[in-house]
Amino acid sequence: MNIPLLFSYLLVTAAVLLLPGAAVLAWLRPRDTDPLELLALSGGLSLSLGALLGVFLFQTGLTFEPTTSVFIFLLCLLVIAAAVTFHLLRDWVFKPSEESSPSSHLHAVFLVLFGLAALGGLIILRFTQAQELVVGPWVDSVAHTYWVQLMVEAGGVPRYLLPGMPGAFAPYLAFDIAAAGFTFLSRLPAATGTLWASLLVSCLVPLSLYRLGRVLWRDWKPAALAALLSAFAFTFPTYMLGWGRSTVITLFVLLPLAAAEVIRLRCLPYRGMEFWKSFALILILCAGAYLSDPAAVPLLVLVLAAEFIARFINIPPDPQTPRFEGHSLAAVALAYILVLSYLHWVQENTFVPVSLGVEPGLQPLASLTFFIATPLDAVLTALAVFGLALLIIQRRSQELVILTLFMVLFSLPALSITFFARGELRLALCLPAALLAGYFLVESAALIARVSHCLIGYAIMGVETVALIAWGLSAGVNLYLPGVILADQADIQALEWIKTSTPGDARFLNQPAPWKSGIYRGVDGGYWILIETGRGQMLPPPQYPSGGETYQSRINNWAGTALTLPGCGEELMALMGEANLQFIYLKEGSGVLKAADLLGCPELLMVYQKAGVAIFQVTRE
Repeated sequence: MNIPLLFSYLLVTAAVLLLPGAAVLAWLRPRDTDPLELLALSGGLSLSLGALLGVFLFQTGLTFEPTTSVFIFLLCLLVIAAAVTFHLLRDWVFKPSEESSPSSHLHAVFLVLFGLAALGGLIILRFTQAQELVVGPWVDSVAHTYWVQLMVEAGGVPRYLLPGMPGAFAPYLAFDIAAAGFTFLSRLPAATGTLWASLLVSCLVPLSLYRLGRVLWRDWKPAALAALLSAFAFTFPTYMLGWGRSTVITLFVLLPLAAAEVIRLRCLPYRGMEFWKSFALILILCAGAYLSDPAAVPLLVLVLAAEFIARFINIPPDPQTPRFEGHSLAAVALAYILVLSYLHWVQENTFVPVSLGVEPGLQPLASLTFFIATPLDAVLTALAVFGLALLIIQRRSQELVILTLFMVLFSLPALSITFFARGELRLALCLPAALLAGYFLVESAALIARVSHCLIGYAIMGVETVALIAWGLSAGVNLYLPGVILADQADIQALEWIKTSTPGDARFLNQPAPWKSGIYRGVDGGYWILIETGRGQMLPPPQYPSGGETYQSRINNWAGTALTLPGCGEELMALMGEANLQFIYLKEGSGVLKAADLLGCPELLMVYQKAGVAIFQVTRE
């Protein structure tokens, strides 16, 4: 990759994932916030503001032209410049601040350089792990890519999935609007832009944990360790990239930031300027969280419950603050009201029905060890348990302790209820686990330093951290298992042939497989035909149930018939005629139909065969 192109991608990343949030922070400028925390907040606010912009475009029907996008980003730069000028004038002319010591400047510079180096290394690692991918993994990536493609083509947020298929356009917008902006500005294909956006958003999760750790302990060391362990050692939440769970990853960026502001609000002077700044941040971040994944509602309820109980246990530091003041609850509720109309639209048009079944029995081991995928995860979880016990003994960070216990409690199958998405709760346990493990490592090093020498204690902590990260890098799980990669380079070559060698109105039989909740999914590159070529396919992208019961039933009947086809015969040709299909897309090792079974079929002609992919064309009615 040449340097100018790489630089342009970096600029696009900053413009989409950092610049809008930085424009807000330039004016808010939260107190006692270091540069890495500002970077985390910029990412979270950018995702939230983008989602809110998406809701506005959806409600109004407005669209973007390229010049409009350029104007918005220039406006953000102007807002930042105006804010910086205002603060400089206020601080240097009207309110001269005390000079800080050179050592504090050196510490801040070191922290920023170390954080940016770690973030850069994480981005390189994520792209290296995904270097064999040509499109996003699994079914979720097909859905996200189709949504992103429709938004890029429309220059806004459409209401329906037309013309490719009937159905409502109803994604959780936080990730998809960011991916659409990234794809549009970088001029990448929708599949590539969506994949790259998911990798970049996942790199913001450790920064969000760093922000939450700093708010909890006012110490950068356990916060930094938690971020490093989450980025390079824990399997989750990174493993969700392998399943295309971009909405959950986006939620895991926003949830720690919102939780940090909820906790921070209680510690600020009651109804002072910083208090209302934190209130505004809660409002924006929670709105983005609601628009990222349905699990945001129960998780934010648990955050509020944990903060309320901690407030009951501890007297607020500001004597003017009522013990049971409800500003955090008001901000979270107001954010929900702000996006309620769009969430109602999404819930009415959810393309995969949610299963609400409750597993019998407690099965505590299977539930609570859900995110332990490797021996390293087991070691880190043990450290997290020790960290939780240590916080309970020290009576510190009650919000984190109570939240963790709540999440463990509601992860048990017998105690899960309809309101709580137990699967997402189990996934979210990786967030407090990283914080608790980082805290225990720092506190154990401090204990060793007290009984021996500070250099010995922190040298041991450094060695432990490097060892855990090295273990994670060397023995980490494969994020992209063969089963989740539906399309590879052979499929991309076949799709390019389809794009150039078939009529624009051609329709393909692509092989199905049962999925969940009574719908079907694709098994190979044929699932990407509509997105990559604009041609029709028998089994559309996974949003097809939103097209209505009649349309869903028709697709399900075709898919069910395709699964029972013995090969060449009357059943196959009847399906081709009923579904108005002229081509068949087959890939070796995928689906029930095999190319060898169709070679002797007089009604079919093999028109493409390369690298295990075969395409047949119907030669007569």
